[in-house]
Amino acid sequence: QLGHPVDIEWCIDADGKLYILQLRPVTALVPRHRGVIPIRLANREYILA
Repeated sequence: QLGHPVDIEWCIDADGKLYILQLRPVTALVPRHRGVIPIRLANREYILA
């Protein structure tokens, strides 16, 4: 909805609540596939990236 790629900094507290700390425009992109890649999170698994 922002119209451009963003880098999202986030955290989860001890109760499992998600907080968005900040969003920044991505300034260094490598050309990649321009299609949409669906991502599904099942059973609230933790994903580290």
